[in-house]
Amino acid sequence: MKKYKTIQEAVDELNRLNANDEVRELAFYQDIARLDRNTELREAREEGIEQGIQQRNISIAQKMLELKIDIELIMEATGLTKEEIEQIKI
Repeated sequence: MKKYKTIQEAVDELNRLNANDEVRELAFYQDIARLDRNTELREAREEGIEQGIQQRNISIAQKMLELKIDIELIMEATGLTKEEIEQIKI
């Protein structure tokens, strides 16, 4: 029974808050801010993953260069361009 009382109190509070235009507008902007932050975090995570993959491919290319493997094969194995591999050689 107590559980239902808590739910009813939450519903009553929600109804009270929804009746106030300023509170409703504030809640709207808080939701927008939360969504923006979630988008920023997702984009940062994706960028970090891409950077990690790129760094891994560079490390692989460095090792392959040390082993004197042909640049064409390195390009195929890592997805790096010839120019990127040439930069690693320097």
